[in-house]
This record gives sequence, C-alpha cells and structure tokens, in this order.
Amino acid sequence: TKMACYDTCKQAMKPFVSDGIPLQFMSAFSAGFFMTCTVSPFDIIRTRLMNQPSDAKLYNGFGDCALKIFKNEGPLGFWKGFIPIWSRFAPTTCLQLIIFEQLRKAVGLKSMWLMLFSETKSIYVLYVHSVLLREIMATVNISFALNSISL
Repeated sequence: TKMACYDTCKQAMKPFVSDGIPLQFMSAFSAGFFMTCTVSPFDIIRTRLMNQPSDAKLYNGFGDCALKIFKNEGPLGFWKGFIPIWSRFAPTTCLQLIIFEQLRKAVGLKSMWLMLFSETKSIYVLYVHSVLLREIMATVNISFALNSISL
C-alpha cells in the first residue's frame, strides 16, 4: 500500500509542488494516511485480541473479534484510534520514503522498474540499493526504539 500510494500521490502532486524534499514529504505523509486506512482494522483486531484477559476470553479468534466489533460498534469501529495509529505511521513513513528517494538519487536510479529491465547490472544495483536501504532503515528503527525507552 505504502509504495503504490506514495507513487500515485507523488504524480498527482507534481504539478502543484516542485520536485524535491517538499514533494517527497507530502507524498509520504499522504501514503502514511492511506496505509493507516488499510492497516487500522487489522491493528484494532490485533490489539483487542492481545488485550483480552487470559482467564476470561472475549474473542475466540480473529474472525470472531472482527464480527463482534462490526456487530457492536458498526463498520467505523474498525477505525477507532485512527489518529494515534496515523501519528505512529506518519513519521516513520516520511523518514523511510524520503531516505529511500535520497538513496535512489545517490545510487543513480531514476526509475527503478526501467532500470531493472534495461541491463543485468541494474539488477545488482537494485539489490545493493535495497540492502543498503534495509540496513539504514534498521538503524533508524533501532534509534527510534532506543529514544522511546524511558529510563
């Protein structure tokens, strides 16, 4: 969801915003919003399953939890807590996608999909790029985790 929405939002905003970090930020922020729209129902169900008391189970599983939420709270019950979930996704999505774009430029990739099919060495460049991106994202996520731990 994230990459498809990011590319779509970026193309839609290009006529209104100059190319660069502002465009990347706005597109990533929008992608975070749409990612939250798709992930929120699963996050709500997962949270309710994890928070139910162990001695008195409220739900018999994923499907039962989803059905009870729908019956008791209606379809909008799946998006309760939307703002906190979005506030969790938006910063990481923005950082990930802006870093992704900057790395893509540093490696010299203009369009990843065209490069993938143009030459065999492009596949190697794409692989190196994805490994580098994964390592940087792991470092960024670790630093966020360390910063969120209160001593």
